[in-house]
Amino acid sequence: MELTIDELNELLHKEYARGIEDATKLSRSIYNPYKDFKVIEVPTACTSCPNHPNNGGDGNCNCILGEFKITC
Repeated sequence: MELTIDELNELLHKEYARGIEDATKLSRSIYNPYKDFKVIEVPTACTSCPNHPNNGGDGNCNCILGEFKITC
């Protein structure tokens, strides 16, 4: 089977476009273990706490002012 340069060029462009489309589909289907995580709001009592990581602390809080709500 013989191809002209224009036919070969058209075939290569089609294959390139198909490869880009396949790569886009693949990137959408890659497993993301963090997609279901929800951002927890900082309680108002903790916004100025020096132990809170947002304020440069290590996260070890010894007070009870910023308790998180626990729901079942």
